[in-house]
Amino acid sequence: MTPLGDEQLPGPPQDVEAERAVLGGMMLSKNAITDASEILHGSDFYRPVHESIFTAIMHLYVTNQPADQITVSSELQRRNELDNVGGAAYIHQLAGATPAVASVPFYADIVKKKSTLRQLGAAGRKITQLAGTGGSPTDAVQQARALVDSCTDLGEGGILSMAETIDATLTRLTEKARFVPTPWDALNQIMSGWRPGAQHVIGARPGVGKTLVGLQAALALADNGNVLFTSMEMSRDELQGRAIAQLAEIPTGNIDRRSLTDSQWQNIADARQRLLKTLYIDDRANQTPTTIRSAARTVARAGKLSGIVVDYIQLMTDASGIKRNRQEQVSDFSRQLKLLAKDLDVPVITLSQLNRQSEARNDKRPLISDMRDSGAVEQDADIVLLLHRDMEKSPGLISIAVAKNRHGLTGGTELKFDGAYSRVLDRPRTAYSAYGSTDRRDLN
Repeated sequence: MTPLGDEQLPGPPQDVEAERAVLGGMMLSKNAITDASEILHGSDFYRPVHESIFTAIMHLYVTNQPADQITVSSELQRRNELDNVGGAAYIHQLAGATPAVASVPFYADIVKKKSTLRQLGAAGRKITQLAGTGGSPTDAVQQARALVDSCTDLGEGGILSMAETIDATLTRLTEKARFVPTPWDALNQIMSGWRPGAQHVIGARPGVGKTLVGLQAALALADNGNVLFTSMEMSRDELQGRAIAQLAEIPTGNIDRRSLTDSQWQNIADARQRLLKTLYIDDRANQTPTTIRSAARTVARAGKLSGIVVDYIQLMTDASGIKRNRQEQVSDFSRQLKLLAKDLDVPVITLSQLNRQSEARNDKRPLISDMRDSGAVEQDADIVLLLHRDMEKSPGLISIAVAKNRHGLTGGTELKFDGAYSRVLDRPRTAYSAYGSTDRRDLN
């Protein structure tokens, strides 16, 4: 159990046995992976070899592969890291290092606390250096506080007065706004774009095109960094087929029927570079808030995370083990996704199905109260977009109404629905105010 001098030695706070228990439990139970990933990052492990093993396990987990002793050894071999961690023998030994799989969260908590103490020690050394620079004591104190705050997951949060923080806010007002533009200029004129740290809900009746809109949004976000697209309705191949239709301008029907012409194959070849998006598709069924959070953190470790799309919230699964009605479950899912947006400081786009209420109205346009299963979805959302298509009179048009905007304007726009190529396109002069004047602000 001691690879490459991996012995317990006096020094920085550590608990190597707890680290081994966590890794062993993760290779024995999928639930243990979920529990550990909610508490730990790879950098929380004291031994670099344990960080490598943890990273390999998480990669297998997120890509929906089994993470046992054999597959983890194989993954480490693929990364040319197996010998460095002590070989396959050490991986197999770890499985016996877990006294109780059900106790993995407790072992993970021990590892996390030791990691926090090590970070605190490192911050203390940096603070000592700051004190010896001879600079401004006020600036040094501010930097020292930031260093201490960074030792916990609370980051820059906590109880602070405006006197302590107002100058930083005023400085940020001089910087460029952090909105990420949507693919549609007409919509950007109303809501400016996707807002980091905010939850955006896109609601529609079945068949209107919410997945198409969500995918197009995700592909655009992927131009700015990594994007996680959690799909519980369509498979990875189906979604990538829609992406090919959008970016290579090939009818979706030809892709689905596998009846591509030579010229269409040439279109795909020409568009291949644009298809190499950093869009990570997780099409596992039975997704929970925990699995989505875990997948998002894994994608974030691969590079800058620019957004998360969830398709769709009513298909999520409750893993709490507590008997609750569906409304309570969906309310919890909504709250967890909102917290995820805030914690990771990225826009979360949550697709949601609407109930049948709009079908009884003369114009059949949806209202914000039509959210299916839970009013908490609309309450938690920072921005609510409602999609509508008149399948009989104007199937080639789609209206997108900004029915709620906690940070700005409401209103709507009508765009072109190009179903053949699985995309939505701007149309000139399409702004309208079906959901109130566009200079009205939502009062929460």
